[in-house]
Amino acid sequence: MALLCNPAFATIQAGDTLSTSRYLNAINHWLFGRTEAAHKALRLISSQDAVPVERDAARYLLLEEMYYWTGNYHQYLHLADSMGFQSSSYEMARLLSNQPELRIHLRRDTLQVPFRLKHKAHAVVEVLINGRVVRLAVDSGAQRTFISNRTAKAIGLKKLSDIKVLNYEGQSVPASIGLADSLNLNGLAIYNLPVFSAYLPIPGIDGLLGWDVLRRFTIIIDYPNRQLSIQKSIPDSTLEHNLLGGSQPMLLVRGPSNNQLNFILDTGSNEKLRISPTGVTKIGPYQIGRKLSIGGSVGRLVHIGLEKQVKKLSIRIDGRQRQFRRSTLYKSDQVIGQFLRDGLIGAGAFRKGRLTLDAPNHHFNYVE
Repeated sequence: MALLCNPAFATIQAGDTLSTSRYLNAINHWLFGRTEAAHKALRLISSQDAVPVERDAARYLLLEEMYYWTGNYHQYLHLADSMGFQSSSYEMARLLSNQPELRIHLRRDTLQVPFRLKHKAHAVVEVLINGRVVRLAVDSGAQRTFISNRTAKAIGLKKLSDIKVLNYEGQSVPASIGLADSLNLNGLAIYNLPVFSAYLPIPGIDGLLGWDVLRRFTIIIDYPNRQLSIQKSIPDSTLEHNLLGGSQPMLLVRGPSNNQLNFILDTGSNEKLRISPTGVTKIGPYQIGRKLSIGGSVGRLVHIGLEKQVKKLSIRIDGRQRQFRRSTLYKSDQVIGQFLRDGLIGAGAFRKGRLTLDAPNHHFNYVE
């Protein structure tokens, strides 16, 4: 459902795209999980006498992705102060730095959790938050774990602050951040977890189990057998790095001429594929139509309208050529730390098989 809490995601503006080789090299290191090399390159750009737009972009990506998003709030604040640069997460980092430390305990190396399939492709599991049963959709597109306002009140979530978040449609909506004393999922125990809350119009779902939790493990979503597996990730240098990015996962996708495309992976969306205006030009000739859309997103009521669609396109995912029909066309492009997002792949594309996400190894796999 693409609940975005990181302001590094934004609508692209003319003249914003950076193209110098050293910055693009740093972005490439970050995308493919070469964290140490990315950190070194971004620090160098941040401290050198670079052009202001490049310097600020490097500082922003460094602070947001490598410190704030990973929960290193004290280091984030120290670095931001030393550079004299405050990104939009500064106040939130200061707030979270004063909260009890996050603790995670996986009781077994592998946990099996049954789920219910809602709205065609939402894998919904029952968890305990502060000892109360809550139904959460397994949502890689949500940067943070999220619950509805009603649920937050029912479980007595400790509110820390009012904030704004971006929903699935890129709209800024009012929300709150709180601290859950505990979240328990069949042997996975998390303590002092920051949880966001806002209006949620999706029936049968109380919230979203976000990428902040999922990225720490190897996650297998077996859609035909309705089974979620949570495993301790084991370092494996032989695995292909095809799960890119940081605070939101992106799949390495190939176009008809073997060109690289980067699609956000959103298991909280029941769509198969959405594509950006720039992304569709990288795939080749296409035809545009329109389709009736009925949907809702965080902070917004269910709505009906017409959307542009690409009638047919073909891309290669995990070595396999895939055909997509009637794919929704985004209204605008979006950048992630100055890196253009080409589209979004939802759970609808994977519900016939088994989807594996191993974020620590930056690896993705799908088998039908």
